[in-house]
Amino acid sequence: MTKERKLPRQNTIGGSSVAAILGYSPFATQHDVWSKFIYGSSAVETDAMRRGTRLEPIVCDVARDWLAQNENLSIRVPWNENEGIVHPTLTMFHGTVDCLVYSGDRLVGIGELKTTTARKRWNDDRADYNLQGQHYLWVYNDYLASKGLLPDGKPLENWWLICLQADEEVFSLIETYDQALDAIEKGSARLFCSHKTIDPNYAKNVIPALVSWWDDYVVAGVAPPVDGSEGCTKSLRLIHQNRDGQMEATEAIIDAARRRDDAHKEIKRLEVVKRKAENELRSMLGSSKTATANGVRITISNQTGRMKFDQTSFIQDHPELYKKYLSKGSDFDQLRISIKDTSEKKER
Repeated sequence: MTKERKLPRQNTIGGSSVAAILGYSPFATQHDVWSKFIYGSSAVETDAMRRGTRLEPIVCDVARDWLAQNENLSIRVPWNENEGIVHPTLTMFHGTVDCLVYSGDRLVGIGELKTTTARKRWNDDRADYNLQGQHYLWVYNDYLASKGLLPDGKPLENWWLICLQADEEVFSLIETYDQALDAIEKGSARLFCSHKTIDPNYAKNVIPALVSWWDDYVVAGVAPPVDGSEGCTKSLRLIHQNRDGQMEATEAIIDAARRRDDAHKEIKRLEVVKRKAENELRSMLGSSKTATANGVRITISNQTGRMKFDQTSFIQDHPELYKKYLSKGSDFDQLRISIKDTSEKKER
């Protein structure tokens, strides 16, 4: 790392940030990562994140048994107890290894532990998961090499993607190793262990791209190109927190305004098209609940209305209690567009 490269707020690129930067994360974008580095903003901890943290030791124990029985391998917690390891030379990168995998007393790879709900079929080829595993393996290999600790002086070539999958209701009931085993035996939870190997292209192609991204946007303090993500919206709000004054609209501004206005009108038109198609289905199905043919399945079911909190009555009955628990939401900007037809009217 050159002297010009400084670490804003001591942040570094970890495995989960790689997919966001490269556009493969379903949860974040490069703008989320950039604003975290520059402004110190951080993602709100979700229920899924808290669940993963809580269950990680249990998943590790379950995986330890599975690998011992099926692949004659063992799992050990890293010497630094899952703390991040900074890359020895490219110190804008770090890796957090969940567990180490051994064959006897020989270190053969690392393990990445996950939990996921059963709403979707498990996919061990997800780009974000694989980028994360490759990143951690790259960081850990280079770290061990810098300490002279690589087995026989050769890089580790293996990593395991290990995931416990279940419904949220099942996860809420799992608090111990035995409860996790019981859920797996009863079929209410499933354990997936996928063996992966090192991809040389990660160090050859991905790392240089990430270094360029770091230099171009983080070191330079320049936001990545504007896109349609919510992360971009949030970063622009941080950049331009105090707006004032007036400027003349350029052709580019006018073009963007017209495109936004056209998109707004098209969305409203498509909502009507969608609603008409839905009503046609309701009419054609008649009193039938389901219609199927040629791989198409349509189901119409009556749903019980959700319970709602009567805020108006609560305020009237308990005004002081209501004020006590009021909390301010996040600030936001409001965009308004007015487009008038300035073309000259033709004489009749």
